[in-house]
Amino acid sequence: MERCGEGAGERAVPLRRLRRPRLLLRGALDGGAFTVALDQKELDGDGVAAEVVFPDADAVDSRTAAPFGVGLGLSGDQDPELGMAGARAHDRWLADFVSEHPERHCYVALLPVTGDADRVVAEIHRAKESGLGALMIPAMWVDKAPYHDRRYDPVWAAAAECAMPVLTHSGAVPRHEYGDHLGIYVSEVTWWPGRPLSFLLWSGVFERHPGLRLVLTEQGSGWIPRVLDMLDYCHARLVAAARSGGTAETAESKFGAGLAEAMGKGPSEVWRDNCFVGASFMRPHEAALRDRIGLDKIMWGGDYPHDEGTHPYSREGLRTAYACLTRDEIAAMVGGNAARVYGFDLERLETIAARGAPR
Repeated sequence: MERCGEGAGERAVPLRRLRRPRLLLRGALDGGAFTVALDQKELDGDGVAAEVVFPDADAVDSRTAAPFGVGLGLSGDQDPELGMAGARAHDRWLADFVSEHPERHCYVALLPVTGDADRVVAEIHRAKESGLGALMIPAMWVDKAPYHDRRYDPVWAAAAECAMPVLTHSGAVPRHEYGDHLGIYVSEVTWWPGRPLSFLLWSGVFERHPGLRLVLTEQGSGWIPRVLDMLDYCHARLVAAARSGGTAETAESKFGAGLAEAMGKGPSEVWRDNCFVGASFMRPHEAALRDRIGLDKIMWGGDYPHDEGTHPYSREGLRTAYACLTRDEIAAMVGGNAARVYGFDLERLETIAARGAPR
């Protein structure tokens, strides 16, 4: 049974995920999207010390999409040349914006990873040198090579070398299958961006690139314990069958052959060492699973400016989701974990947090 911790609700350092360009719900362009002073004012007003900035992708208005369709709906089906051109244009703009108040921002570079590997690697290094802090890859690859393909190894190596976490985000789906039945979209949109976890995990990517970090963003978090249990069960069965030494070859022994060596660790261990979740507008039932997900894996997000997000009531949203948690638990999920993953300096943010952080 949980009890409300004595320190619950005390000040922590919140870091919010923010998208840009931004729209108000009335459809008018928000000046804070392009004016640093207004941006800082909005952060302060919502009690947010720093932000991880994603591109928007016409969730509110189609005018906000990144060039050539490489925004949040990045799905791997773009023309590789156009996709890279759109990503570079977007990333150059972000680098210019981040030059002011870099201590408060981590900008996410768009990375159409399914294109030419050498160009993708070059873009990773260019993004890093220009001040960007993370990489968003397509949640889907459509007719391109899946993420278990060794052609991506130079990309994963470059991301690890540059200490830039690789992110997937909800948005990309096989829209042509849904027709007018948007309920299907709503029920599946958070499933597709989680698939890369299985592809990278089972193919040994994290064993070959132990410095690679994967962040699953805006996909919920309540599903993670259940999926990890399933992955661990499958892994244990297959590895045990392959090591049984019996004379009768079974399907499981075939599937498990070489698996232990390729993966190095079990799925839950890989999650523990390499993976994180960007948990947008967490709900109390998800917070109750924090120990099974991993308290040090969870990074709260407000999902501004979408109407399902917490802005401008992030304080209230945090109190609702984290009402019975201790101060240390809250501080980890709303600031400490993100600072570690994205490279924020918490000491530099203390004076900012003191102005308007949740109390």
